[in-house]
Amino acid sequence: MPDRGILIFAYDGSFEGFLSAVFDSFSMKTIPADIVVFDDMEPSLLKIHYVETDFEHAKRVKTGIENKLGQTVLNMVEKAFLFDGEGKENAILCFIRKAFSEGRKTGSKIGDEDVNRVYKMCVAVNYEAERFRQFTRFSDSDGALISVIHPKHFVLPLIKHFFCARIKNEHFMIFDAEHGAALIHSPG
Repeated sequence: MPDRGILIFAYDGSFEGFLSAVFDSFSMKTIPADIVVFDDMEPSLLKIHYVETDFEHAKRVKTGIENKLGQTVLNMVEKAFLFDGEGKENAILCFIRKAFSEGRKTGSKIGDEDVNRVYKMCVAVNYEAERFRQFTRFSDSDGALISVIHPKHFVLPLIKHFFCARIKNEHFMIFDAEHGAALIHSPG
């Protein structure tokens, strides 16, 4: 049984960094008391394990989830990671651990507390992405379409394909002011 609560994992905030933290959790046989982004760290009496983003480890975790648990579970992990809320990393880690112990059907067991937390994160992200697909408005700036959005969750990865397909013949930019990210598109 994994040891719980003896340390905090600190990572760079990227999805690959998070998957590297999942890898470290399994290899160290421990469940961290918390998983935090370097920039959001506060002083703590617990030991801190600095997770180095390792793309090979991240790829192994992602491939393991996809091969052993299926695309549905992987999609839930990826969407839940886009959720902007405290404790998301721990919730996703608990979900992944439960899925590896219980198998592919874990994603559909929304009555389970660990699964339900991740499910609710996915619903919130999906809902907000759909809202921004429908209600994002552009203004013209020297022949390019510009939109500034203020989503709670990081929805750009979920809305990019919609806008790239819908206005594919236009130069446009969608700037996510909350997360400091932009989608920039040029025709072709």
